Amino acid sequence: MKPLLLLIAVSAMTTSFAQGINADDFNLTKPSPENPVQYNLTHKNYTVTGNVVNACDSGSTTLSVTGACSYEWFSDSLGNNLIVSNADLITQTLYNDTTFYLSAGDAVNSTAVAIGSQTSTFSGSVRGYYFQSPSNFTITALWVPTDASTGTSNIAVVRFNSGPPPAFSSTTNDFTLLGYWPQATDDSIYVCIPVQAGDYIGVLGNRGDVNSYLSTPTSTIIDGNSVNLMRCGMQFPLSSTAPQDLWTESGNPISRVFFSYSTSTASSISPISVTVPQSYNSISNIQICEGDSVDIYGSYQDSEGVYIDSSLTIYGCDSVTTTNLSFSVVDVTGSVNGLTLTANLSGVSYQWIDCGNGNTVIQGETNQSFTASANGSYAVIINDGTCSDTSECWVISNVELGELYSGRIEIYPNPTIDKVTILSSESFINAHLYLLDLNGRVITSNEGINGNEIELDMSQLSVGSYLLKIKENETIFLIKVLKN
Repeated sequence: MKPLLLLIAVSAMTTSFAQGINADDFNLTKPSPENPVQYNLTHKNYTVTGNVVNACDSGSTTLSVTGACSYEWFSDSLGNNLIVSNADLITQTLYNDTTFYLSAGDAVNSTAVAIGSQTSTFSGSVRGYYFQSPSNFTITALWVPTDASTGTSNIAVVRFNSGPPPAFSSTTNDFTLLGYWPQATDDSIYVCIPVQAGDYIGVLGNRGDVNSYLSTPTSTIIDGNSVNLMRCGMQFPLSSTAPQDLWTESGNPISRVFFSYSTSTASSISPISVTVPQSYNSISNIQICEGDSVDIYGSYQDSEGVYIDSSLTIYGCDSVTTTNLSFSVVDVTGSVNGLTLTANLSGVSYQWIDCGNGNTVIQGETNQSFTASANGSYAVIINDGTCSDTSECWVISNVELGELYSGRIEIYPNPTIDKVTILSSESFINAHLYLLDLNGRVITSNEGINGNEIELDMSQLSVGSYLLKIKENETIFLIKVLKN
């Protein structure tokens, strides 16, 4: 059998949904008696039409949905206020865009029945099988294998109303037709056919009026129960004749028709928006970054000013729009507190740069604050999600590194993944150690340090840059440590 494929049709008047579907859900291989196929079909596609009212400013529409097993329309997202329980929702007069909520129910976790391999073929009148259902379930798809023919599929499903069909040559028409698909070009037929425990279900089908036969007696497993498949047929070709005069016959072959079923159902609520086309007489304000341009009424504009347009909307409604175009300004002001520079604008993106080194990006410095570890001139590039600008350069001249460059202190490994060791060529005497984040906040501290070696555990810290500050009397050592 070919993979099962679902197509989604989308247009201005159509909304399609595929709830929780992955491509692998439909990559079904042909089932065998030993290996029934399981797949997860959370929801089949369903399509909604009528999403746009056909008049300007007010009107009604009919929302129609197809593709799932059951439908309910609600006015709220929680599904508390039911409007109607069918496929069509005729709205009241709407004056503005309105959202309705559609609950579409479908079977989930389908399993394909296992039917044995072909043993022979038969052309002409259709054959199939019937069985008594061991439990409640929903038939979700039907297909005919291509062993006997690659022609179009002919499939029908019936429910016998008064027990199994009679033995040939007696016949019965005391059944309910649950589905009939003659000369179907789709490889698989997706359905929602509820079956109750104890029902006698008949399944007929072939391809090109050629039956793929399987010798009887045969059985399969449905919902963990062994189920006998008994011969069923009629003396007419299914491609041109709907089921009628059905019978059974013991000992003769059945026609192989596969189906998948599910014993559970699920539903989900999706918002369905209805557009009410409006006539416009409005004023809009647009901000762009200085140096950029924007398309206003079909022409690109790059100068601040007022632009007026009189036209029709895509729905044919009158539209007069005044557009005020201005430049968006990014706040790049900031403050200096000791060695820490802080941008005033919060909740945006930052990148600190070294002004004295050709505006080189300082790797890893992307926080609102930056603590300098060396004297120099620094600035920040701020991106507010729309525009980007660079601050003035702030000068830092009070970093005391003195002894650090004399070779007294060595730190390794740097970068580190867990611990760092600080070695001093001269013993520390009552020194204080502080580990700071790049906003200047103290993460950990240790006072009264003596000796030549300090071990610092950074294993529980997040990846990033930190500042190690060691103060001994009036001497301050600042060392940047990178945690990987």
